[in-house]
Amino acid sequence: WKSENPDVGHGEQEILAIKEMERIDYELRFIEPFESTDKAYLAYEPLGPNQTEVTWGFEGRMSYPMNVMIPLMNIENMLAEDFQTGLSNLKKIMEK
Repeated sequence: WKSENPDVGHGEQEILAIKEMERIDYELRFIEPFESTDKAYLAYEPLGPNQTEVTWGFEGRMSYPMNVMIPLMNIENMLAEDFQTGLSNLKKIMEK
């Protein structure tokens, strides 16, 4: 999967492991606006017959000056549309 979101930058994602109905581990490789390779995951927990909680996690390190700039950039809002699209697609797949 490759991203061309102008608000976030350019990069790609590779699935590293899937534990069915529990977790997906993947690697994020950002190319622009800065190069970075980090690990992330999606974890799933059934809450009821038609309800599942999805948790997104991210592991990464950034050196100065990016470690100072990232909190000021409001990354969550920048990625919100991509996350919502991903969750909507996941919902469609899970409901099949």
